[in-house]
Amino acid sequence: MSLIEVAVNAVFASQTEIIVFVFAFCFHSLIFGKHRFAPPAKGSKVVEALHPKGDSGRDASPRQTLQPVSGVHSSFVRAVSSLLRLDPSQEGVRLEISKQLGLSAVGMEIEALEALLSTGKPMSAKVLTAIRGVLQTQGLQPSIRLYELLLRGCLATRLFDDFSELLAEAEARASAPPSIKVLALRAAVQASDCEAAVACVPGLASTLKSSSVATPSIAYANLVQQLVRLAADKDALPRLLEDMCTCKLLNTWVLEVVLTECSQRGDTEHLEQTIHLAQAQGAELTTTARSALIRSARTAADALSSFKDVVGQGPPATVLVVALAEAAERFSDRAVADAVLQNLPANPTAALAVAVLRLCLSGAPLASLDEGIAATRLYEQHFATVDLSQ
Repeated sequence: MSLIEVAVNAVFASQTEIIVFVFAFCFHSLIFGKHRFAPPAKGSKVVEALHPKGDSGRDASPRQTLQPVSGVHSSFVRAVSSLLRLDPSQEGVRLEISKQLGLSAVGMEIEALEALLSTGKPMSAKVLTAIRGVLQTQGLQPSIRLYELLLRGCLATRLFDDFSELLAEAEARASAPPSIKVLALRAAVQASDCEAAVACVPGLASTLKSSSVATPSIAYANLVQQLVRLAADKDALPRLLEDMCTCKLLNTWVLEVVLTECSQRGDTEHLEQTIHLAQAQGAELTTTARSALIRSARTAADALSSFKDVVGQGPPATVLVVALAEAAERFSDRAVADAVLQNLPANPTAALAVAVLRLCLSGAPLASLDEGIAATRLYEQHFATVDLSQ
């Protein structure tokens, strides 16, 4: 019998089973094809077990907590936003806002304006000015929340005159919260108004202190850095330091910011003044602050003295050895260079290797008749495992 005949016989032998399978499949589709298993009821125990209230169920949905505009004011926000896309005049914006506020529930006007400014989209100067006009014409009293939103908008659009007026209004009503005080300092710094910026320090003392003594937020650290830089530019650093000292603000991280700025400017006088004030308050110097102190030393002896103060407390950080190496090159001092070699860490960085090898150049404290040979020996002895290509 051929192979083809065997295959044909096998098919015919199993045709009964195939017919039964097809019939069963069609019958199942006919009866159960449109059936869907209903989900558990909203209040069922299954739902409560899988989504505990306050955890991941609908009652604690992240989407609900993140929505910036409530449903009550969504129509107001949509109507004004639609007009803004047409780039109307300032008067046109004011009239539309007044019209839409008239359609809002009585007593909800301020909340509607808050919703408009809380969409996350930047508002133009014309919108902010229009809102102020509406508040004045309708005799509406802004909430502290609305004041803050308007102040943020004026700061973003650099409407400093409007910002000052709004800030005066907010402060006249009640004690401004820390968030508004921070905005006031930001505005003064952006406007390069050193007098106003320094005047903000006493009111922000508690806020800056509570931002964390050792590790402040990036926002606060940047703000203080900008304030210190502005005061240094305007020759007002002594007054700023006195105010900070009076408010007990010369903590660890503020001190680091001031010393780093003075070091970068080569302002030894104010750097030393800052050190004395900080010591009077018992503030500790961070590694970065000590590094700035070594780099800005007036003499090689001062640099070495600052470094030895650290060594007495334990092995110095690598950044401090780098700073000392730079001081040794700057003063071309062999004693300082020897101190560098005596305190090299077990795992030096590329920055440290370069700083030390530069001490072998002509005129440097470790220079010899052949600077190439001296540098090579120093490299093989201390930095053979360091990748200098980094």
